Amino acid sequence: MDHSAAAQTNVPQTGALGITHLDRFYKRTMANRSGRQQKTNAKEWMLDTVLFAGLNLAIEETVQMLFKNGPSLAEFEKWILDRNDGHIAPERIARINAATEGHEVPEAQKKVIAAIEKMPSVLSADDLAFWEENGYVIVPGVISKEESKAAETVLWQNLRMDANDPNTWYPASEHQSIMVQFFHHPVLRRIHQSLRMHKAFAQLWGTADLWVNTDRMGFNPPERPGWSYAGPKLHWDTSLTQPIPFGIQGILYLTDTAENQGAFCCVPGFHKRVGEWLKNLPPRTNPRETILNTPAKPIAAQTGDLILWHQALPHAASPNRAARPRMVHYVTMFPCQPEPEREWL
Repeated sequence: MDHSAAAQTNVPQTGALGITHLDRFYKRTMANRSGRQQKTNAKEWMLDTVLFAGLNLAIEETVQMLFKNGPSLAEFEKWILDRNDGHIAPERIARINAATEGHEVPEAQKKVIAAIEKMPSVLSADDLAFWEENGYVIVPGVISKEESKAAETVLWQNLRMDANDPNTWYPASEHQSIMVQFFHHPVLRRIHQSLRMHKAFAQLWGTADLWVNTDRMGFNPPERPGWSYAGPKLHWDTSLTQPIPFGIQGILYLTDTAENQGAFCCVPGFHKRVGEWLKNLPPRTNPRETILNTPAKPIAAQTGDLILWHQALPHAASPNRAARPRMVHYVTMFPCQPEPEREWL
């Protein structure tokens, strides 16, 4: 047996981008695509999520592309570069490798973290108390009116709709989701660099060493004959296996949004009582169906405001009974910190 060749197969490989975990993720995904199922544990999933965030990749879009096209690693890396305007800074690659390989945070990132930690607080003591009690908080003015307008314009352009012509606001299917599968644009990447947003997340997480996800936009037009709100209805995006670990989700309003304008809704304080609520449900009750009948509070906010909520809080959008669409961008930040292994409930 050629022991030197055998040893080489255990050496971490990298493609042209020089990202070790990208090679691992690619090989695992291609194996699953070919029917050789490889389970992803909580730690590996966390590293995948960091990889996606570091490379400005949307999880769903990336996995769909790989399964549909079956590209080579070189083709996959070119696809990644195309979603980063052809360039990924070396310090970004160094940070991804450090996080996914368990190495010390690079000096360049340490400086960024230190600067954010020294920033004045974005969330006041009252804000933090409100968060603890209700499980959500509004962070005003995370981005400027001008940045919000730019993102709103990009969304209109992507949808190929006229902001001044309501007849163009409705897709062909009445039951189409309000989620917009649009992820990549310089305007959105600038939003992700908001220091005010980063500081708010850092205060809640207790660390400024965070990654920002690449997520969708949202467009919820007013209801009218032939178009009714199709959901999503009140739900969780996490397993209900107890205890539900700490996690934060976020939605950024790109326009002023009234309570009746399809606003984000949640059940304030439910994150503190979800465990007891589950215990008291009758046997064989589906909690995800039961929660649909729970009254939820619509949260109005202004252009550029960010709503953050605890992942244990049931939440949804709502029917839009106003005159203008609700336009949003979903965004969250998280540390490289895997959740415990849990069965899906």
